[in-house]
Amino acid sequence: MNFVKKTKSVSTVPTWRANLEEDVSAFEMPSPRFDLHVEFARTYDRLFELTDESLLREEELLSNAIRDGRVLLAGRGGGGKTVFLRRCAQRCLKLGYVAVFISLKFFTQQKASVWLDLQSRLAKVDFLLRSLSSAKLGIAELDSLTPSVQRVLLIDGLNEVDAKVAQELIFCLDEYAGTAISTSVVVSDRLVRREFISPHRWSLYAIQPLSLGEVRGQIKSAHKTITNDQQTLLSSPYFLDLYLANGSLGSSSAAEMEAWFVEHSISADELPAAAEAAFRVYSHRSRSFPVDEFQAIAGESTTQKLLISGALTLSGEDALFDHHLKHDFLASHYLADHRELWFKDSFDLVTFSGSSFDAIMMCLEQVAESEADAFIRSVYDWNLYGVGYALSESRHHNVSEQMRHVMVAMFTERRWDLIEPTALKARDTLKLLRDDADSQRFLRYERLDEVLDFIGRSWQGPSWFTQWKELFTTKPKSSVSDAVQHKIKDEDSVIGWTTSNVLRRCILTEAQQAYLRGLVGEPLAVVRWRAIHTLGAFPSHENLTALADAIRDKDLLVRYGGIRSCFESASQASEEVRGETFAILNQNSKFILEYPFLKDEIRRAMLIPRAKRPKSWIKSCVRLISTWQPSESNDDQEKWTRTAQSLFDLPFSENESEVTTEANAITV
Repeated sequence: MNFVKKTKSVSTVPTWRANLEEDVSAFEMPSPRFDLHVEFARTYDRLFELTDESLLREEELLSNAIRDGRVLLAGRGGGGKTVFLRRCAQRCLKLGYVAVFISLKFFTQQKASVWLDLQSRLAKVDFLLRSLSSAKLGIAELDSLTPSVQRVLLIDGLNEVDAKVAQELIFCLDEYAGTAISTSVVVSDRLVRREFISPHRWSLYAIQPLSLGEVRGQIKSAHKTITNDQQTLLSSPYFLDLYLANGSLGSSSAAEMEAWFVEHSISADELPAAAEAAFRVYSHRSRSFPVDEFQAIAGESTTQKLLISGALTLSGEDALFDHHLKHDFLASHYLADHRELWFKDSFDLVTFSGSSFDAIMMCLEQVAESEADAFIRSVYDWNLYGVGYALSESRHHNVSEQMRHVMVAMFTERRWDLIEPTALKARDTLKLLRDDADSQRFLRYERLDEVLDFIGRSWQGPSWFTQWKELFTTKPKSSVSDAVQHKIKDEDSVIGWTTSNVLRRCILTEAQQAYLRGLVGEPLAVVRWRAIHTLGAFPSHENLTALADAIRDKDLLVRYGGIRSCFESASQASEEVRGETFAILNQNSKFILEYPFLKDEIRRAMLIPRAKRPKSWIKSCVRLISTWQPSESNDDQEKWTRTAQSLFDLPFSENESEVTTEANAITV
């Protein structure tokens, strides 16, 4: 009798793919399950003004991602972006796709440093995959799959890394998605504008707050009740999940986080040390940090309690919080109690240089009423848009009505800025302040005069506010006294900068302009910056000399202001002064090209709409780009190319043939 020997079946699935699928299957998901939706936005403008018209679930977004190739999913902190991407990953498994889920909260400063030094974008994508994917796979493994297998890269938390790294990640993923076979990319981020190599290839979506019906349904199922005022906070999946677990609800996001720590992890007495540790370890500019360093400040007992409660998790010798809002709360708690830290370096630290403003928002919720306006002034000195986010997202704060008015007015005036990226940012911020009636009213106004008239007749307040209002509502083309002009040196940053902006819309005598030129030699850098900012609105040979001095200033912010004012001035100047301005920029390239943020500002400052620029504008900009581009790195060469393309994409008035020669010299 012959027997057929049975052979053990051998799986044809690569080990790395099996590991990926196992990890995705094991994702921990919150319970109960919330009904999460996203809405499609054709442009960033639309992203900031969505109205729940057409909502999609994860299976529909995934289908669109396969079709479109590149998707950016934006949302607020605690909005459910991570959970949504994990659901997409699990949906991929059911469809037989290969899902690579990468969390950028593990992208340490050390990894980022190595990553930035890599020469090609494909090498950067490969490093990202091998260092952060659970299976440690790379591009070679994905390329080994047959073309019929769909690959989906799900990159969670662009806001978890420094702004410079985040932007370069977008470019890398954009390029990879354009060259890899059967590959789609989905990236989660905050509600901030990003640049794309090819904007039309990206589909933008916003994750929506939980619906009122969903919140009420979850509350009813848990046999709990809430007031109407509490529904806003609970439309955040993160805070609804906390509430269902704890049964209590604080008056603000910060109060809710503090209650969680005290009830589930550490005592109120241990909170200050943990808060300082959380603040200090942000010096690593990463969500992960050495646990020993944290423990040295917080104490062994406190650190162990945080680990036991699950607030802290270990990854080798590093630790990170299970949700960035917990880390941000602790850091903000320390920052709120230390006014001496209310300056640029600290704000950059807790926001990854402006990538994520949650720590600023929660700090605002915690500062005392007597210091709230001072805190907002400090944030304003650092980043006006950080103020907008904090005011729009905080549930409770002690900022006075008058200070809120001041900030809204500042945003509004920038709607009419010469430089289009600045005007866009201002409009975005006003849209975020959707609960502020004046912000929405000012978005509808077509002229600055309408805004000034409304403020003059409607806004009231104490004497300091009345003085500010009188200054701010100065009509365009007005003459001003020397006494008003001298307020540009005021120690109060709000008065000083308001004066600088108001003077730009006024008629200044030659003597008054000479006074401003004299301020370029002032000891205080902020006064030099304000003076240069104003002079940019008055193109002349004499003022150009002062702008040239500013470009060489030892203070980089003054240098930044000088560069911006050069472009503003050149766009309104005579052909002769405009030519001199671009020549000065070229002659002083060594003071500019060394600093990426100055080059970025030049690229933005070139983008002036047709109605506000001269006929020769593109020609002048393209000539400068073609002079600088050859000596730049490959990445910067590409950025200059995109800037040149943006100049042509914007509506323009000059004949294209006039700039053909210079344009052909640009590296593509």
